[in-house]
Amino acid sequence: MASTPPSSPVAVVCVGMAGSGKTTFMQRINAHLHTLNTPPYVMNLDPAVRTVPFDSNIDIRDSVNYKEVMKQYNLGPNGGILTSLNLFATKIDQVLAILEKRCLPAGAASTTLNPTPREQSTAAAAPAQSSKPITHILFDTPGQIEVFVWSASGDILLGSLASSFPTVLAYIIDTPRTTSTSTFMSNMLYACSILYKTKLPMILVFNKTDIQDAEFAKEWMTDFEAFQAALRREQEEGEVEGGMGGSGYMNSLLNSMSLVLEEFYCHLSVVGVSSMTGQGVDEFFAAVKEKAVEFERDYKPELERRRNAREKDKESQREKEVERLMNDMAVSRSGQTPASKRQPSGRWKDEPETVSEAEEALSDEDEDGMEGGLVDPDEDDPDAAHDGDEYDEEGLAQSLSNGAEKVYSIDFGSVGSDFDAVAQRFPGRLLALNADVTSEASVTEAVDKIIAEAGGLHGIVCNAGRTKHKPALDFTTEEIKQQWSVNQPDWEQQLKYYGGLPRLTEVEELRGAYVYLLSDAASYTTSIDIPVNGVIGIC
Repeated sequence: MASTPPSSPVAVVCVGMAGSGKTTFMQRINAHLHTLNTPPYVMNLDPAVRTVPFDSNIDIRDSVNYKEVMKQYNLGPNGGILTSLNLFATKIDQVLAILEKRCLPAGAASTTLNPTPREQSTAAAAPAQSSKPITHILFDTPGQIEVFVWSASGDILLGSLASSFPTVLAYIIDTPRTTSTSTFMSNMLYACSILYKTKLPMILVFNKTDIQDAEFAKEWMTDFEAFQAALRREQEEGEVEGGMGGSGYMNSLLNSMSLVLEEFYCHLSVVGVSSMTGQGVDEFFAAVKEKAVEFERDYKPELERRRNAREKDKESQREKEVERLMNDMAVSRSGQTPASKRQPSGRWKDEPETVSEAEEALSDEDEDGMEGGLVDPDEDDPDAAHDGDEYDEEGLAQSLSNGAEKVYSIDFGSVGSDFDAVAQRFPGRLLALNADVTSEASVTEAVDKIIAEAGGLHGIVCNAGRTKHKPALDFTTEEIKQQWSVNQPDWEQQLKYYGGLPRLTEVEELRGAYVYLLSDAASYTTSIDIPVNGVIGIC
């Protein structure tokens, strides 16, 4: 993390529950800064809001269509908002490049170490900084507070932002709804969770003080006896009104929580603000200034320590990989089995690191076994008999000779002579199970049987396709649609990559991709990234 320039703007991220008045608060502090002739840089991170009472320099709605996300991923409102923020977080490098170009002092070095060409081009395309410096960057967020409690996008957005600018969290609280001790404690627990999740300085903003003064909340946070008195008063009123008083579970919990959170209150600044009248806004910005200094003094060194620790771990892991590779190369030249390839019984041998290594491994006879099995479910039409000629003898033999202890074939029909021939070459290692692959229950039963027999299941190759063996002119329109929907579900992609209907694949052309995708080398790769499509062959 590069050092933050002394005149860097402060990023203020407004978070809080739905209905707490975050957007109105944003409008008030935005108007306040404009009144002082120091306009802020404003970002809206709420993808579902229809209108906002302020102009946004960067708006998530320009990049992510919230309703389309709900439609495509079959999500509800909350899931759509979380997913929209996750998608937006993938562009955080471009957002930071724009912020740095626009907000950092002229001539200040980018905080991004060794920027990529895309980051450089994004920064170059960002609007040039005006003569008037930016003092604050304001962020409005959705009411789905779980974004910053457990969602990955919250970590990415705040962590990336804090690596470039002093960052302060403003936790907005609906003061009139916090007069109850239980609601007050709920808000404090949420604030505590976000504080220790993000590890960023926080300001508690008791909003709507024009309706309810916030002095009671400040007293509860500083005087344990005052909170206990309020709790007892609520109990007495509960006994009169509906028999809800007494020393029950809630009473005990609130008493305990008030003691536990006493240390938490010491790390917070508390201000009361009215977004309608503007009362308390000056106190809020005074607290922001204090927290920016606190960020530089306390939080930034901790962020740098964590970043250095991650880099150290990555470097250590790279050194181990290089050392293992060098040892394997040295031993391989001597004709011995590399130590990294020797594994105790019941474990996999090391997977190939690259596609070329995977293809070489397929051609080598290796008798080192591994427990568990590989599955080759063939998703044929249950109505069509299996002729047996679709099993490739050489492909199955290669799988077994590559070190698989057992290979299972799940299919609706019966196996043919080619399958039996390979099974005789590898007694007890090539097995067939009958199952209706169009039925989830049937496939689940077959998989459970494999795990029970082999002790594990370490890879699956799904040959998704449907066949019917009869003259083409005898097909009905419905049968043609069924065949086409299964075997050519992505016709536009076929046109794009193949220029039309490709030929049928050969096993030799797929096996390298199969082995790679099943190996540890593909831990961040799936068949979505590398389409393996030979019309009737998808991994």
